[in-house]
Amino acid sequence: MDYVLQIKTDYTALRDELKVRLNQAANSFVEIGYLLKIARDTDILKQSGYTTMGEFASKEFSLSPDTASRFISIYEKFGDEQGHLQDKYTDHGYTKLVEMLQLPDSLAEEIPATVSREEIRDLKKIVQAEENITPLEVAMEDKGAAGDRDDLRRTLYSLFENDSVIYTNLWRAEIQPATDPGALSRGIELISTIMVSGGIGTVSTRVSGLGPMIISFKGADNDPVLINVRQDEKTPVTWPQFIEAVTRELYEEDHGLPLPAGAPIEAWEAKYHIEYTEDPKVSEIAPAQLEEEKPKNVQKTGESVQKTEKTGKKQEKTAKTEENRQESEKTDTEPQETSEKDPDEAPEEAEVTEKEPTEEQTEEQTEEQEGFTPEETRIVTLAAKLKKLADSIIDDTNNHTWTFEKIEEYDTTCRVLNVKLTGAIRDMQKCIRK
Repeated sequence: MDYVLQIKTDYTALRDELKVRLNQAANSFVEIGYLLKIARDTDILKQSGYTTMGEFASKEFSLSPDTASRFISIYEKFGDEQGHLQDKYTDHGYTKLVEMLQLPDSLAEEIPATVSREEIRDLKKIVQAEENITPLEVAMEDKGAAGDRDDLRRTLYSLFENDSVIYTNLWRAEIQPATDPGALSRGIELISTIMVSGGIGTVSTRVSGLGPMIISFKGADNDPVLINVRQDEKTPVTWPQFIEAVTRELYEEDHGLPLPAGAPIEAWEAKYHIEYTEDPKVSEIAPAQLEEEKPKNVQKTGESVQKTEKTGKKQEKTAKTEENRQESEKTDTEPQETSEKDPDEAPEEAEVTEKEPTEEQTEEQTEEQEGFTPEETRIVTLAAKLKKLADSIIDDTNNHTWTFEKIEEYDTTCRVLNVKLTGAIRDMQKCIRK
């Protein structure tokens, strides 16, 4: 009884218990599939009078043929010889396993349990698109501009071309070859943070001559895995090998020409011969807004999103203006002073809006009043935002007000601030060296 009361009053207990039940449900579906497979593949039904497994499942348990077949498919893909769910799938849950049925084994085996159902559906679309390509189209593909690189470097070459934000952020992070444990640890942390959220997840790109290529990350303690969807093959890559491949694609000479030093945008343009049309710095705009932004410089199919400082500041300013307008409406009690204002009153509304300084004004005031250099101003501004974010996270934890939307927003903002603050600190380091 005490345990039941704890579940009703303690969020952690509720979450953990629900996770156990869902995992048990997934295992039960596998076991059901195992038993139905025995009914289908052996002569055990001779004792019952039923002629087929479908008839048996329908008459005895009201299971449709499609449902019974799905149970068997789940067992055959995710179960072991004893009829139980394989250990590597115990945390995925039934709904994700159903989505993963149509994925190649090499890919399904490397999908982290934390990947969302929507992300799995995106991977299914990639697989389905590849299945629609004809053998003639495959035969006509060549290696393209990637040349004689190995499969990993060809994948990174294509990924960086399609997602210049990842390329420029990795460039700014100054990833170094893993020549010692410190460089290895730092390289793993930076690459994990920049390429996938929280160091766990997948990135994908389509490589001419190879088809869809997916890289799976399962945290710093596990090596990345390169997955060739077309061939249904996977290749583990050690972290030192992965870091070396990343650094070579970032900084190595390309097409016989040296890449510009210390200039990620120019380097990206020189490497891919595409004009970069937007600032690659990531802005602090909401995740929902990030999904609506479309990359202007992506030439191939990809899911990367360009996020710029300019766009973020403009949206932030617009949001502040709307907030001030709403506050003004709340404090007014007379109908004529609501949002429908007389044209003569427009200057008064503009004056209220101007009381809230923009981010640019705040930085200029900080520089003028405190005598900060531009590098110092940037660090102070980013550090202040990081502190504000930390305070919000602490408040939500203390008040038990966490939601999935907040988790996604915090995750995105933390990743953005981490990359930008790292770049700002390294810029400061360069200034001090000079």
